[in-house]
Amino acid sequence: MMLGEKTRRDIDALFADYDSPSSPGCALGVLQGGELAYARGYGMADLEARVPVGTGTVFHLASVSKQFTAAAVALLEEAGELSLDDEAGEYLDWLPAYCRPLTLRHLVSMTNGLEDIYDVASLVMGIPEDSYFTMEEAVAIIQSAKGLLFAPGEKWSYGNTGYFLLARIVERASGLSFAEFARSNIFGPLGMRHSFVRSDRRQVIPHVAKTYSRLSQIRFKEPEAASLAGWGGSPELMELSGAGQVWSTVEDLALWERNYYSNVLGKGKPDFMRRLSRPFRLNDGTPTRYAYGQMLCERHGSSVVYHEGGSPGINTVIYRVPE
Repeated sequence: MMLGEKTRRDIDALFADYDSPSSPGCALGVLQGGELAYARGYGMADLEARVPVGTGTVFHLASVSKQFTAAAVALLEEAGELSLDDEAGEYLDWLPAYCRPLTLRHLVSMTNGLEDIYDVASLVMGIPEDSYFTMEEAVAIIQSAKGLLFAPGEKWSYGNTGYFLLARIVERASGLSFAEFARSNIFGPLGMRHSFVRSDRRQVIPHVAKTYSRLSQIRFKEPEAASLAGWGGSPELMELSGAGQVWSTVEDLALWERNYYSNVLGKGKPDFMRRLSRPFRLNDGTPTRYAYGQMLCERHGSSVVYHEGGSPGINTVIYRVPE
């Protein structure tokens, strides 16, 4: 089913400011009934080389990656390799004593009270958001914290640390690297041939959308090339999977979304993907607006499942209206 011409024109009008050979661009996909009804790129993936964005352009998904991390946990849960009620320390013996009360449920649902590793790196350690820091430094941040910000399950608070830990738990429970587990159990079965978890910041990615920021927003400015027209490169330097580092295309994400209508992952149970969109609850039974790496809300009278992602030079979103 294709969108009508007027709807396509209306959508294109929303992105007109990006649809320029002198502007970093974006890619868009619209699905109806699990099928890709409209997809196109706007603007440029590489200003210097004058490469436009297309539906096969590879983007960093940033925090949209979290739903893939959560799906990996759910697949291992379905296989009986772990339980959400397991303590995180059963899998990660390097966790400090203050983490002892934390279960996998607390990590997935973001009701864990952990300090955010990125906030600590930036605000406490002075490592800017667009600078690289290592896996070892992330572990050191967690180990050096004084304790939890609140009792597990008492409240909800968005953060990245829990999902960083979940990726390490997936590795421990499966015996595979997180990148390999995602490739073998999610991307491969769904035919997402251009999707992957990046675990090496030096990896060369074909057909990638380069990331840009306005020169006025960049700390270290290089001489401006004429083709950049006021933009400067803003590379993604992180390689800490779990909270981010899934890279994908509009065409591949359409396959991921289609799986909500006809699941082929794990044991192929029809309810598997829908279960990932059901909210967790606090200790007192209050439902949160967070599921397995997905946020829940209402817009214009309809329930919406979504997640946004952002890192230097990139913004992403998946926005689903089930009904």
